[in-house]
Amino acid sequence: MDKEELQQHCVQKVAEYEYIVPESAIGLPLPAEKVEALLKEFKAAIVEPYLETIELRDTMEQMEAETPILCRVWVVADDRDGYKVIYNPNTKEFGLAQYKIDDESDIPSSINVNGDFVGTFMAR
Repeated sequence: MDKEELQQHCVQKVAEYEYIVPESAIGLPLPAEKVEALLKEFKAAIVEPYLETIELRDTMEQMEAETPILCRVWVVADDRDGYKVIYNPNTKEFGLAQYKIDDESDIPSSINVNGDFVGTFMAR
C-alpha cells in the first residue's frame, strides 16, 4: 500500500468498525461506553501516515540481537502518550510500537502486538 491507499484504508476501517465479542472469548466484554471512549481517543490519534524508523522487538531473536534490528514503517496513529500504531510494509501488518520506558532513545520499538488497525490501537 502506498501512503494514500494506507490512509484511505485506515479511515474506512474506523468508519466501519463494530465491536463484536466472539462466543469463544474469555472474560467480560468491554462496556459500550468504554468502546465509544476508545474509538473517540483513536479518531483523535490518527495521523497522516509518515515514515519512521523503529527497532523490531517482536521475537526473542530480535530482542537479543547484539545490534538492534531497524525497520522503516508507516506511523498511522499516535496517542501522544508513548504508543504508535504502525504499518509494516514488509509484513503487511499493523502493530504497536512504543518508546522504551528505561531508555533515552528517540526510536520507538515494536512490542509484538499485531492485528487489524482498530484492534491494535485498542490493545494498548
